[in-house]
Amino acid sequence: MTAAGPLAGRGIVVTRPAHQAGLLAEMIRGRFRAALIDEFQDTDPVQYEIILYLAERAGRHASGWRDVETEPGKLFIVGDPKQSIFAFRRADIEAFQDVTGRVLAQGGIPLTLTTNFRSHASILSTVNGLFGRLLAEGRGPQPPYHALDPQPDRRTGAGTQGVTLRLVAPDGDEEAGEDLNAPQAVRAEAEALARWLKTEVIGKEVLTNRDGPPRTVDPGDVALLFRTFTQSRDYLEALRRHGLSYVAEGEKHFYRRQEVIDLVNVLRCVRHPDDTMALAGVLAYAVTSLLLAVVTSPYSWQGVAVTS
Repeated sequence: MTAAGPLAGRGIVVTRPAHQAGLLAEMIRGRFRAALIDEFQDTDPVQYEIILYLAERAGRHASGWRDVETEPGKLFIVGDPKQSIFAFRRADIEAFQDVTGRVLAQGGIPLTLTTNFRSHASILSTVNGLFGRLLAEGRGPQPPYHALDPQPDRRTGAGTQGVTLRLVAPDGDEEAGEDLNAPQAVRAEAEALARWLKTEVIGKEVLTNRDGPPRTVDPGDVALLFRTFTQSRDYLEALRRHGLSYVAEGEKHFYRRQEVIDLVNVLRCVRHPDDTMALAGVLAYAVTSLLLAVVTSPYSWQGVAVTS
């Protein structure tokens, strides 16, 4: 809404004479004592305009949103400009900084929330040291980085805390001293990670819960994060080799496992008895299973025959 006339929204254009627009804005703002705007970094310029007019000081009718004088104590903004990334929704970090700067220039009070309730001091010190240099104010519209503080007197967590850089070397002498290609490097890292979890972390490391006594780490206490899930296959195979149970959120390889394929073939045969491809898969599974049973049977190497 603009006191000067038109407002273009998502497919909507409202046009009013200037005095009617001013009266309408006055009527709407009179219905609200205060306005709290969350996720302010994701609002677009049209929404900024509406917000400022609704918070305009009583009796004033600015000719443009940049001339709006806000009512003290009426507008409360919550947002993080570092998260202003949704350009497809017309979010504009420079407009965000322009609006907040105007509010502050009119007596607004900035409050920065820096207490982190999720991470420990040793982790936050690494994060602060890294991003304090990367997110430097002054590079274009880049907002400043505010160092995070840990929750005071936090007692929960692992006995060994912090961020550790682990260098991975391949197993075997055949690859010693040679540069690894990307697939080899992933397999080496996956194997080293699974071995480390098996031998040093799960069942060994101690956690302190908020409401309970110390306990050793369970597999469910560990999370592996990947940029894309396609990178996870080698890691999941390494976890299986080391006998570590896991749950994969968004896993797409589940239906490629042989036991799942065999079960699907059986169900397809039940549903469609004339499905020869599914039947061939079931028979192949049955023959393979029989051969494995014969080879692994304790009697197969002793010449013992069992008859009914």
